[in-house]
Amino acid sequence: LNENNAWNFDGANDSIVAPFSPNQSLNPTYSYVTQTTALTISAWIKLDVGSMTQKIVSRTSSYTLEVNSSNQLQYRSGAYDANDPARFGQIPIGVWTYVAVVVENTSSNRTITFYINGQNVGSSTSTYQAYITTSGSDLFIGPNFHGKIDELTIWNQVRSQSEIQADLCGVSCPDVNLIAHYSFNQGIPNSNNSGLITLVDNSGRNNNGTLQNFALTGSTSNWSDSYLFYEDLDNDGYGSTNLVTCGVTDNTDCDDNDISVHDATVIWYLDADGDHYFIGTPIASCHSPGVGYTNTGILGGDDCNDNASTAHDGTVMWYLDADGDHYVIGSPVQSCLSPGA
Repeated sequence: LNENNAWNFDGANDSIVAPFSPNQSLNPTYSYVTQTTALTISAWIKLDVGSMTQKIVSRTSSYTLEVNSSNQLQYRSGAYDANDPARFGQIPIGVWTYVAVVVENTSSNRTITFYINGQNVGSSTSTYQAYITTSGSDLFIGPNFHGKIDELTIWNQVRSQSEIQADLCGVSCPDVNLIAHYSFNQGIPNSNNSGLITLVDNSGRNNNGTLQNFALTGSTSNWSDSYLFYEDLDNDGYGSTNLVTCGVTDNTDCDDNDISVHDATVIWYLDADGDHYFIGTPIASCHSPGVGYTNTGILGGDDCNDNASTAHDGTVMWYLDADGDHYVIGSPVQSCLSPGA
């Protein structure tokens, strides 16, 4: 197995189907009246495009976790949420993101809670319950999803926020409450994987999936490379290039010891007199290159005198009018500052 693999879906007709088996149920037992029912779904995803509804995982007439056309994380329960699904948060394009939804039924209501990168981004409570069927409908992974999916898990319990944050770093198998775990660690990324059409379920319940309509070669519609974890010493969400077993998926922090900075492409301008006009050539740097530099509020360049905040335009015309009668003598002088009294 290749532990850093994922699956790349083409957004067209790629799909993975896991058949339902009564002895290996992909759903917890459900009762409208007598039994509390719980469901937690989580996955790492990376969208290639947005502004379209993309299913992460779905069971016909049961539940669907997806990204909607507004790039929100969205959950639908059977037919009840068809017109008004619960949705919260925003999923960025082109960035590995850990998503989770927790569904809890009681005898009187239902609560759906959404997590993005381990953080609670919102919840919805209704007086009706989520319909989580135990009938024999198949599980579909990634139908019309355009991007990558990795580490998909389905649990028959309410996972707490701390558990979800721990799951972000990896899931231990087997677990009595883990119904399915797809790590996508088969195949050779972006290579010829013809004939490799089974996605293994690591939960121990043998809910293996069958690949449908995949190219199984090249960089799309195939087994693909996945995310890596990087060290984030200043906890700003941006990591260094140091690999770790659990961290952040970004490695662009230009100074991982300073929480106030992370972007080495910030443009700095020399404006020593603070008049919002700079001199010299702008510099791209993580930190300020020195005294007098700023990266905000600049109106223009070519300051003709960066030591005088009252002047910046070297093309100003000056006229000699010593008596102040608004009539001049001599020739006008073009200068940054007044030529004299």
